[in-house]
Amino acid sequence: MKKGRHSNNAMTTTPGLGSMEVQQSESAAHVLLLPFPAQGHIASMLSFAQLLCHACIHVTLLSTEHNHCLLTQRRALSAHFPTLHFESIPDGLPLTPPPPGAPFPP
Repeated sequence: MKKGRHSNNAMTTTPGLGSMEVQQSESAAHVLLLPFPAQGHIASMLSFAQLLCHACIHVTLLSTEHNHCLLTQRRALSAHFPTLHFESIPDGLPLTPPPPGAPFPP
């Protein structure tokens, strides 16, 4: 198999696979985790993200803005796991809860 003239990836033959060539990428794997927006699901996904970080995989945990604010330990986790990143997406909910008895926003 010919390499392209712009190829930066090394081609190797994997033992046991005959003449099949495996392309090794220079960049590390990156996983995007999007948990169901409920507290129990986020906690479990956060534990999974930590395990992936121990395996030297870059992880981005994507959550809603509301749940992102509830992740109080995210700074400590980012310092402890430099390959763990947190991002948020809008969820349409106000960042502060409405006062009791207030009408539901349209």
